[in-house]
Amino acid sequence: MQYYIKYFASVLAHKKAVFVEAWRLGIPLRGLLHDWSKLTPAEWRPRTNAMRQGGLRNADGKTDLSLASDELRLCWLKHYHRNSHHWQHWLVHLDDGTSYALPMPDGDRREMLADWIAVSKRPDRLDMLSWYSKNKEFLLLHPDTRRWVEEEMNGK
Repeated sequence: MQYYIKYFASVLAHKKAVFVEAWRLGIPLRGLLHDWSKLTPAEWRPRTNAMRQGGLRNADGKTDLSLASDELRLCWLKHYHRNSHHWQHWLVHLDDGTSYALPMPDGDRREMLADWIAVSKRPDRLDMLSWYSKNKEFLLLHPDTRRWVEEEMNGK
């Protein structure tokens, strides 16, 4: 039961932090609706199971997918597909192994940025600019989306 309460509290804290940033970015309704799917059974169970098992951080503090169950990986995939503010939602994977990023609509990219800012303010995370610099080569963003994100971050 303690994992359910801990998970619920962490989702609510995240939603509150995203709402504050979404408000600043002019999308308060999106901030209010942000990540409700995390409270559905399809996402609740795998995430609370991962908490119960000690999480997915390796010795360096990075998320390690090799520690995740297939159930949790499927949960993430569903989350990305249900929540268009994730850049992964906008990827097209072709049979030949190539992947293409589609441009994100303005509301989605604003919500993504609000999400990134909110997460970066947690004490156990890198600040957003450091995180982005370290990870940008792995983020498959459409050039228009990347340009917008970087212009917004440089203005912050």
